[in-house]
Amino acid sequence: MSFSPYVRSRFRSCLAVLAILGLLGCGSDDSETETDEWTTQEGALQLQENLHVSEGEDFYFGRMADVAVADDGRIYVADVEARHVKVLSPNGVLQDTVGTQGEGPGEFRHPLKLGLARGDSLYVLDGADGRVHVFTPELTFERTFLARTDRGRPIKMMIPDGTGSSPDRAFLFVYSPGARAVVQEDAQMAVRPVSLGGTIGPTHITTPPYRMTSKDLGDGRKLFLYVPFTPTPHFALGPKGRLHYAYGDSLMVTAYGPTGRPERTIRVPFASVPPVTDGEIAAALSDRTRGREEIQNAIPASKPAFNQFLVDDEGRYWFGRPTATPDSTAWWVAAPDEKRVVTDTLPSSVRILTVRDGHAYGRGTTEAGAPVLVRYTIDTDT
Repeated sequence: MSFSPYVRSRFRSCLAVLAILGLLGCGSDDSETETDEWTTQEGALQLQENLHVSEGEDFYFGRMADVAVADDGRIYVADVEARHVKVLSPNGVLQDTVGTQGEGPGEFRHPLKLGLARGDSLYVLDGADGRVHVFTPELTFERTFLARTDRGRPIKMMIPDGTGSSPDRAFLFVYSPGARAVVQEDAQMAVRPVSLGGTIGPTHITTPPYRMTSKDLGDGRKLFLYVPFTPTPHFALGPKGRLHYAYGDSLMVTAYGPTGRPERTIRVPFASVPPVTDGEIAAALSDRTRGREEIQNAIPASKPAFNQFLVDDEGRYWFGRPTATPDSTAWWVAAPDEKRVVTDTLPSSVRILTVRDGHAYGRGTTEAGAPVLVRYTIDTDT
């Protein structure tokens, strides 16, 4: 499915209205749209930390890019700095590492995303070259294939339930255009299916990309810069292999079927988002030596409706929402069939990466700034 520039413009305009009105929307010719009343119960979500793994005498995390959890509870962590995948026991003890630094089979330059297929075969997407490395459940290297296409580099890899029985749609990749294309052209992100053998299928969905700006350096050279505090596209897989798409300017989620056809759209009403403060802008620009003015001029007045999005194995939507306090994030968990939202608050340093089997796994930092793996037990009793 693809949208024209005019349709995308109208779509985004409609989403902006949603951010204000909450219950009104654009509608869809292809999907069932649900706008019934919702209930929001603050404090009904309880996230209780039960695992906290950080540096030790013979163990440390570098930069954690992704987390995956096996059926037996083992935790896989993609460590970009260490150029490998750490394998931890369910209680956080380091058991093994997978891969090493390099450019050959089973070697990583930038281990970006992880996926576990049926039987807990491990798939690792290297963001540097768009290559996927496959390891057996025993963590032995098996094969590799290239996922990069003319749509750009893959930035996200998702494995639907039942992979192995659906060889033609074993993976879904999100492709992002290069920074130059985002700034200079009417660029789009694209979602494409990929088979077990690495054959890349046609584009199913296109969406607006991340927001960027540029600084002219002269002699035809440009510096491309990410703009903070802007809405961004988010993708997540839910039960039955459905792809869920949400754009950060409203709490609206569309679920797509295997062919890319929209099946259901959910709109969760919400209050207005807090403004971006001068202090937050200064902090975002603190490490910028070039392009400060260009970035500052492109920063919106208000924060996005959410900046983190996941779907858990029960089909609930997890929105990490900005608050008026920069050091905290409000987590909203929306149950579409119940029309119910429960909330809790976590430190803004914590980024939840996956939710399954009644636990939320994420990365954070210690008081000293060291990376830490955290796990929370989820309780939504009222």
